[in-house]
Amino acid sequence: MLDIHGMHICIALVCIYIMPIVKAYLFLYDDFELHCIEPSRTFADGFPNLFVPNAHGIRGQHAAFLASFSSPAVIFEQLSVIYALPRMFVSSFTLVLPFFPTGTFERMEDEGDIATAFTLARILSNIPISRGGPTSLVIFDIHALQVRRIST
Repeated sequence: MLDIHGMHICIALVCIYIMPIVKAYLFLYDDFELHCIEPSRTFADGFPNLFVPNAHGIRGQHAAFLASFSSPAVIFEQLSVIYALPRMFVSSFTLVLPFFPTGTFERMEDEGDIATAFTLARILSNIPISRGGPTSLVIFDIHALQVRRIST
């Protein structure tokens, strides 16, 4: 059973970029539905044409989205899904990020420097609320020594 903050997560939606990691640990949790969201289709202008599988089935369920902001190119499509899921009548919504990508070497030292970490934090702070209230945001620091030993 996948348990975040004491709540059973019935539906886990996963971006395609993190699916290999999820499949590696899938055997630990057997009491939830797993759906992969992949941007396999695009519109003529190149923007992703996204689709949430089983959208009717997640109504009234606790939902989690396992994201990976591994590169700027994939952040927009995942934010589009993240902003849509709470509005699909889920009971609660949890966003899980393995790491917060923008803050590693960012320093504001000169006038005109822009703190992109602050911008991303503002974007994540404005995720719409679900029926159960505000989104829970769980961020793991992949650079932590304990996690590095597990993933190597």
